[in-house]
This record gives sequence, structure tokens and C-alpha cells, in this order.
Amino acid sequence: MRRMLTISVLVALLIAGIGEALAQPRSAPLNPGFRTALQRAQVTGNRADAQGHTLGFIPPPFKRSPAGASISARGIVGAPASYDSRTTPGKVPPVRNQGDCGSCWAFATYGSLETYLRPGDTSDFSENHLRNNHLFDYAPCAGGNEWMSAAYLGRWAGPVLESEDPYNPTGPSPAGLGAARRVQEVLFLPADAATIKNAVMAYGAVYVAYESDGAYYYAGPAGMTYYYRTARTPNHAVCIIGWDDNFASTNFKLGIRPSGNGAWLVRNSWGATWGDDGYFWGSYYDGLLGKTDIAAFVSAEAITNYDNNHGYDDLGDITALNSPYAANVFTSTKNETLRAVGIYTESAGASYTVRVYRNPSPLPAGGTSVATVSGSATYAGYHTVALDTPVSLAAGDVFTVSVQSTDTSGYPSAVEFAYAGYSSKATASPGQSYYSFDGTSWGDLTAWDNTANFCIKAFTDNVPPTVTAIDPASGYNTAPLDVVITGTGFQSGASVVLRKLDEDDITGTSVDVNSATEIECTFNLTGAAVGLWDVVVTNPDGESGALEDGFEVVAGDTSPPDIAQWSVALTHSGVGELITPIADGFVEPRTLGVRCFIVAFDEPLDAATFTNSCVTITGVTNGNQSGLLSSVALQGDGSIARITLSGALPQPDRYTVSISDAVKDLYGNALGGDRDIAIGALQGDANANATVDIGDMLAVRANFSVAVTGASCRYDVNCNGIIDVGDQLAVRATYGARLP
Repeated sequence: MRRMLTISVLVALLIAGIGEALAQPRSAPLNPGFRTALQRAQVTGNRADAQGHTLGFIPPPFKRSPAGASISARGIVGAPASYDSRTTPGKVPPVRNQGDCGSCWAFATYGSLETYLRPGDTSDFSENHLRNNHLFDYAPCAGGNEWMSAAYLGRWAGPVLESEDPYNPTGPSPAGLGAARRVQEVLFLPADAATIKNAVMAYGAVYVAYESDGAYYYAGPAGMTYYYRTARTPNHAVCIIGWDDNFASTNFKLGIRPSGNGAWLVRNSWGATWGDDGYFWGSYYDGLLGKTDIAAFVSAEAITNYDNNHGYDDLGDITALNSPYAANVFTSTKNETLRAVGIYTESAGASYTVRVYRNPSPLPAGGTSVATVSGSATYAGYHTVALDTPVSLAAGDVFTVSVQSTDTSGYPSAVEFAYAGYSSKATASPGQSYYSFDGTSWGDLTAWDNTANFCIKAFTDNVPPTVTAIDPASGYNTAPLDVVITGTGFQSGASVVLRKLDEDDITGTSVDVNSATEIECTFNLTGAAVGLWDVVVTNPDGESGALEDGFEVVAGDTSPPDIAQWSVALTHSGVGELITPIADGFVEPRTLGVRCFIVAFDEPLDAATFTNSCVTITGVTNGNQSGLLSSVALQGDGSIARITLSGALPQPDRYTVSISDAVKDLYGNALGGDRDIAIGALQGDANANATVDIGDMLAVRANFSVAVTGASCRYDVNCNGIIDVGDQLAVRATYGARLP
């Protein structure tokens, strides 16, 4: 019986484990307000109330935090009975006018953000760019909401300056505009009067939505007022910038007055000629004002805060799932440092734990995390969570950002996916996002919906390249120089310069990034200032690295190199190679013929410029014999050149041997002076009179028994190492021959 019970328990546990591993996440329910908005108007054009007031707010499709029932006009400790952000000079920007376009949500977004920044920063941001570039399915003037704004700002598409894209209700936006700030925090506030008051005092303006109906506005002695007790579906977005707890209910329209005192001071987007210079008072007891879609756009940072924004959710938080674990997998394309992550929380007080895995196996979270940070968010919203320990990533590294969330909404993990009529441009691929209910068993999110990704971003900084060496480390200021630069973190497309204070940069040309650790390029040093220069490598991402004083420009000699001496070299048996200096008119009489020239220059040459193509040999009878060239090579300090032929020059013939001015010295100066020599090749012409005759026989005879040296070797006609009768016979063999 005990054994059967044990087996039953194991089976039950196994089944439970399988069920959890295969569980599919559930989405937050649809927002009834979204359904009503779609039924109320086609989401393809301008939106206006019965009195012609242009609106534009459309609720998001999935239900968020509860709107809340009645909100009392309770204050906060120390809060005044009334407050107006305008009392701080320059705090609230001028009232704008959305015109005949359903863009109120864009104006309310920037009403909140601009007020947050002021008075210290008076930037005016482009509502035109936001409504034209939100990426959602709505036409530019068809409407939007705060979640669409958060997605646009979260992907760093904006805010763009108004001066770069001025508002035009029917106008497009210029291409290629960049964000002037980075919004790293958006708060979605609960429907609570005290919270709104706190936010107004802290930030200056709070984004809210309500149902606008022209029948409920009243221009009375106390100014423009609004109260719509039975409002149910928000259609207009504005900003609350203050309040008055004692604003009398009698200030509202007779017959539809609220049951108590108190009102919000609201900044509208219908221009300064409407209402009280563009403002109105909305009752605390209105059915929706201050009770739904409340947000604060804050924490606008400099665009230098991070270099890269890794994420898949260009459309942001569309809905949320009930899985408490969410993970996104990214791949680094370069060396970078992960410093922070971007996440959404779905309810006030939500707690989270962010874990980072580098090259996890298996995906997405195998192995040990390399960074962990935990915390909680006071309010729902989009948040940037800085890592306590930055994570270094190399090009090609796979890294995972996993978020474990706990909240009261029951749907803690924000998701982007394609929802028809709203976010149909959303796309996803397998291997990008994963969900889990226990942090151990993971499922690919595309199994839930093939367009779904979690709303998790990774913010990284580029790692600057390092420059460790350059070879050669010096060069003369008379010519270009090819160099090899070594270091780390070089990217394809990198540029290279030599830099020196008060001098123009010397830009590298023919730059070839061989690898992340090696670059080849050419510097034209002609005329460059002598001294030490920094070697600077700049990657396409703008990051630079330098080897300070890493290269020296040396003053070079501008005089051209000259040929000091021509010689021929030939090997004699038992003696070895003998070198004979020659001049114009030299005739080679030996049977082995002309096979090698030795050329002495008055200074060292640049070996890279001395090649076979620099030497030509032309005969009077036999024409071009340059094809006999086997090799050219510099010897010693580079001032001696050896020109070797693969065979003897055909004879008898007169030849001109030339070296071109493509040959240069170490300073880049081209070979100058007399670069040719005229010689003859005639076997047996020992006395060099251009004819083989009795005189050559006598010349050989006169040198019988003389040691064979560089001076006497021409009489060793047969090259056997002895001057004897055999050489006379070699002369006799070509008797009567002559040069052309």
C-alpha cells in the first residue's frame, strides 16, 4: 500500500510538472472603452464632439488598472487647498492648438514632458512628429493615447524639436530627424486625487483623459468649467496643472452642477482664445476627469545617456500576460557594455528582479546570471533600471535580460503583439522572447502569438577601440607610408587619422580593417610637421581610441637617389663569383654571357618600390629581353641592388639596361640622374673593340698565368678559373664575330 501511494504521488507530481511546463500565458482582458471608441467613430480621420471641438483620445485595446469609482477631494499632508503650476514663472509652456486634427494625446504628452523640464529647459517638442511617426495603425489625425506616446519615446524616436518639425495639422514630417532627449521614465498613475496632486506639485503637469462633450462646458463668472457626471468613455486628453479644493459647485452649469466643491485646473489644446486663455476648471466629481488614463512623462535625459537601445517592441506595451517571468534574448554586434534595462510594470507597487545572462546555455537563462538587480516601482509605467554591475559584451555574444515581476494586476509582463486595427505592424521571430511560470521551464513567446515580444529593452554603451601599436612607428615627411595598426575593438568602416596639436589631421587612405585587432592603411606624410603624432581610430558608432604620441614624423632628405656604380657578376670555376665594375661601352666577352647586374646607389632605397617591372633590357638586334629578368633584390642597408637573369643575354648584341624612376628612396624621392647603361655581349671580345680578332688572342696570351680577379676575369673567357690556351680556343670559336 505504501509503495502504491508513493507511485501515485510521483505520477501526480509528474503530471503537475508537465502541465506547468506546457501552460500557455493569458492576456489581460479587452478594454470596454476601446470597443466603445471603435463603435463611436471610424478610426481613420478627425474626431470631434457635437459642438466641433476636435478631440483624438482613443483608449488602449486592453484593460489596464481599474479606473476607480468616486474620488473624494481629499488632500495630502502639507498640500495647499489650491495650487497652480503657472505661479512658478515659466513653468507651464504656452497653450497650443491642435487644430482640425485628433492629436490631443500628442499635445497632452508634451504638455506633461515640457512642463516637467521647465523652467530650466524650455524645449518645445514636435507634436507633428509624434502623430506622424507613432507606427500604429491610426492615421496621423485619427487619435492616440499615452501608451502610444510611451512606445514612441521608449524607442528613442523622439521627442523631436518643434523647430525641426513645426506643427501642421495636415503636414508630413521631414525624414531623418533625431530625438532631442531620451525619455527613460513614464508613470501611469492610479486614479487617486492625492497621487495626482503629488505629481502636479512634483512635475508640474499630469496627462489625463476624459469624455469631452460640448454640452457640459460652461463659460460663467468663475471662468470656463466642465462637469459630466455620467461620462463613460474618454475621448480627449489634456493636462492637469493645478486644483482648487474650494472651487464652488455653483460655478458649474445650472441644472448639472456637481454635488460638491473642488475642481482641477486643466490646460487644453484648443488654443489660447478658447476658455480661460486655453484653460478650464473640471469638477472633481466628473465621471472620468482624474479617474482614468493618468500619466506623467518624466526623466528626460541627454541623448548621450546610452549609445544603444536593444529591443523588439517598437510599439511598446500592447497588453500584459499572466506569466511572472519574461526574458528577451539579444546578440551583440560589437563590443559594448550593458548598463541598464527598460521594463514596464503593470500596477503600483510592483516588484521586479532583473537577471542578465551572458551566452546562456540553454536559452534563455541557462547557467549563472552575471548581473542581478531587484527593486520595486511606486507606480505602474515604463522604467529604466540601472545595473549595479555593468556587463561587458563582446561582438557575437548572446545575452539574455530576464525579468521576474510580482504585482497586483495578475498580468505582470508587458507584451507587444499585432492586434488588428491597432498594432498590426508588430512582428517577432522565434528565439527572441520567452515566458515562464517558475523561472526554470521556458516557452518561446511566439508559441502564444507569432507576432509577440516582451517589452524589455537593454541599454548599452559602446566600448571605445584601443590602439596599442603602429608599424612602422615612424616615417619621413616626404612620401606616403603604408602602416599596420594593432589594437582591439576595431569595426568595419573605421577611420584612422594622425593627429597633432595645431596641425591638420593626416587622414588614412585605403583603410582595410582586417579584423577587430588589425587595420592597414596609408598615410601621406608629404610636408607633415616633424614630431610625435597621436594615432586615432574612430569606429562607425563614433567611439574613438588613440595611441598618444604613437607615431613620429621625421624630416626626410628631398634629394633624389642616384646610381653610383654598375657592375656585372659571374661565377668562375674554383674562384667563385667575381664582380666587375662597368661603364657605358662595356663588352662582356665570357662564354657564360651577361647573367647578373650589381647596382650601387648613393643611399638606401625603399624595397617596396624596386620590382622586376622597374628594370628593362633592350637589344639592338634582339629587342626587349626584359622577360629574362628573374629577380631584383636589395642587399645590405638597401643601397645595393642585385638584378638576376634566368639566362644569358643573347649575343652578339648591344643592350641598353634601364631602371625606372618608380624606384624611390626611403624618403619617397624618385630615382634621378643617369638611370641607363649601354653594354655589349660578344663572346671572345677580350679587348672590347667590338670585333673578335687576333687582338683578342693576343690580349688573352698577355695574361697567361695571371690570377683570375675582378680586374682580369674578362680574359678567363671560358670561366674555368685559369687564363690559358683554353681561353684562346674560346676566342677562336667566335673569330670574326662583331657587335651590330
